[in-house]
Amino acid sequence: MSILDILQGLWSGVPVALSLWASALALGIVLGALATAALRSRYRIARTVAAAWVALFRGIPPLVLLFAFFFGVTLGEWSPDAMGAAILGLGLVASAYLAEIFRESLDAVPATQVEAARSLGVTRVDTLRFVLLPQSMPLIMAASGSFAIHLLKDTALASLIGVVDITYLANYHVERGANGLAEFFVVGCLYLALSSVIAVAARLFGKRRDVAVAR
Repeated sequence: MSILDILQGLWSGVPVALSLWASALALGIVLGALATAALRSRYRIARTVAAAWVALFRGIPPLVLLFAFFFGVTLGEWSPDAMGAAILGLGLVASAYLAEIFRESLDAVPATQVEAARSLGVTRVDTLRFVLLPQSMPLIMAASGSFAIHLLKDTALASLIGVVDITYLANYHVERGANGLAEFFVVGCLYLALSSVIAVAARLFGKRRDVAVAR
């Protein structure tokens, strides 16, 4: 079987992997932003809850969460399917890492600039919008781009709970007599190609953001 034949047999798993990645990343961004806001809150209870959230989902292996949500979560007669469990598990892990990325990037902006904005009567929202975000965005994009690549590779774990992605299809073919080395060589090449696209996209977005801020 040629490389092209193997690629054709795995290709249907690419949109599945990308859908899982995009959904988990979107969930992680939303929850991570909320956790960041709580970490920077003036209220101790909010900071404590957010810190516990980050510690919890950074400390538990993603595969354990996938198994827990797929095999252990039931609400009456309902339980998440493999894709839903994978999105939830990976999204929660992503939220913890992204919350730390967002917080550290915002904290990198000199405190004197925030104090100056507040002394001029600038609201907290406008301080975030016009002072903190423009200066922290390059750091956020660099770190988030690297994490997005890491998250893409973690989507392969979803094959273990039945998500029919690239890795699942390769394993399916190997179990039926295909050459394992060739199959997973192509799998590796596909993930490398997708990771490279994400890295380039993150770099271009970061440059465009820098130009917009400079203007």
